[in-house]
Amino acid sequence: MSEYRIDAVGDVCPVPLLKVQRAALKLAPGDLLVVEVGQPRTVRNVVEWAGKNGFSAEIRESAPGVWQLDLRAAGGGRSLGGIRATG
Repeated sequence: MSEYRIDAVGDVCPVPLLKVQRAALKLAPGDLLVVEVGQPRTVRNVVEWAGKNGFSAEIRESAPGVWQLDLRAAGGGRSLGGIRATG
């Protein structure tokens, strides 16, 4: 299992979600994608997308106004926003 990181603190929607979607295509089952974001709406968007696409999500505030999202890739193939990816 590998860990990947995305720093999207200064990015505004939809850029953080697009970065997550792009990175998710490269993940194998069990891999962890750690994403830092700076907007509450981005947290909701990414977590909602993760739930619909076979990722577990944990959220914590790592600093005032900065959230860390730990997205864990599930097993098997999954559909990522219309793109079929196999783990």
